[in-house]
This record gives sequence, C-alpha cells and structure tokens, in this order.
Amino acid sequence: MTYEPEYNKKQYKEDIAYIVGKAFSALKTKGILYFILTVRNRIARFSKLDWMFFKKKKHFQFKNNMLSYCDSKIDFAFANERTIEIPAALFLIKNNRNKKTLEIGNVLGKYSGFNHDIIDKYEKNEKVINADVISYIPNKKYKCIVSISTLEHVGFDEIKKNPNGFIDAINNIKKNCLKKGGMLIFTVPLGYNPHMDKIIKEHKIKIDEIHYFRRISLSNTWEEIDEKDALKRRYNFPYECANAILIGVMKN
Repeated sequence: MTYEPEYNKKQYKEDIAYIVGKAFSALKTKGILYFILTVRNRIARFSKLDWMFFKKKKHFQFKNNMLSYCDSKIDFAFANERTIEIPAALFLIKNNRNKKTLEIGNVLGKYSGFNHDIIDKYEKNEKVINADVISYIPNKKYKCIVSISTLEHVGFDEIKKNPNGFIDAINNIKKNCLKKGGMLIFTVPLGYNPHMDKIIKEHKIKIDEIHYFRRISLSNTWEEIDEKDALKRRYNFPYECANAILIGVMKN
C-alpha cells in the first residue's frame, strides 16, 4: 500500500527557492553549459513539464517483471532515481513484508505504509533510531535489511572522511545486523562517491545479485545496462542527480 502525504504551500515555496539557489550555484561554479542543463532539469523536475512534452513510459522491466515507475512528488521522486529505486526495492522485499525489516536511511517510509525499523545517523524523527551504520548493533538481528541511496554517503559526506565507509558499513550490517540466511537489499548512485565506485569496480565485496540501470531521457526513463557502461556514467550530467544506479542483493 502506498500513500502520498500532502504537498503544502510552504513546501512549494521552499522547493522554488531550492531550485533557484541550485541553478545559480551551478552557474558560478561550473559555467554556462552546466547552468543551462541545471535550469532545464529543474524546471522539468519541478513542474512535470517532461510528462507534458514527452510521453514517458509508465513501466520498466526488472527481473522479467514490468514495474510501474514511482511518480510521487515527495523528494521529487518522479524526476530522479527514486522513480526506479522505490518500486525495485519494494518488489525485492515483497516476500519479507511480514518479517522484521530494518531500513538504513529513512526513505521507504515516505512512500510505503509498511511497518519497519529505521536507523539514520542524522535525521530527527520519532520513528527513526539515530545510529551510525558502521557501528550499529541492534538487540535482535533482522531477516531483511534495505537501504535506498544512503550507503554512498557513509564516510564521504561527513566532516571526518573515511574512504572505506561504504565497505565498513556493509561489513557491519552483515556481521552484526543481518540474520544468517537474511538478505540485504540496497541501491546506490554511481559517479557520486569515487571510493565506493572503485570498491564496486574492483569487486571488493561480494554482491550475490546485481543490476545496473542508466537514465536515458529528460522524461526520466531508465534501462538496464552492464557494469562497464554503468561505471562510465557521471553524476549530475547530463541529467540531474544519478545517471546510473546499482541495485544489489547480498545474502548472509
């Protein structure tokens, strides 16, 4: 079951200010071409103009199934990688919906009504346990753990940098959080964290099931590709946010 929280006027104004700020930041730091692309992407993202002028496909293929893109306005999911991450993750955890599930980073709770535990190092929310995924040890291990575009930030978007943050997080999850026979489902954008990309490219962690997707249009259509092609993709170019993602499943 999915739901759409109210998109109020205050959030609307905040989004406009965010769009303007990001566009002029792009002009100042990366030049006119990047500025033009940023304005184009953000207008389409904010107003859904991409769906007015382009007939976006409503479904994508994943594991021989046709899944519907997520078209939620929450965090602009309709216009970025969450459009594919959310349905793919929910599809993968569908057989574990009645089991105790832990989410690393508070994402799915915004789009789906199923009950699960959530940890996030920084987010202040009564439903969220504030903990560092690198060191978190729960009282009871989980059969299913899921993370949507969160693990790439570990050790990278922090004051104290840790180039091995991604792999340290994975190791702690498997050792201290995931039950034997349990499953870790995660998605990460490629081209964002070079340390993480290197770990993936050199196969320093075993991912039992792996899928790569790339964005192929302004209207936010995605297609599955191979690893070599995925790792060439840049973040924030030519489209805003991720231009390629990894969807992985690890078994314990």
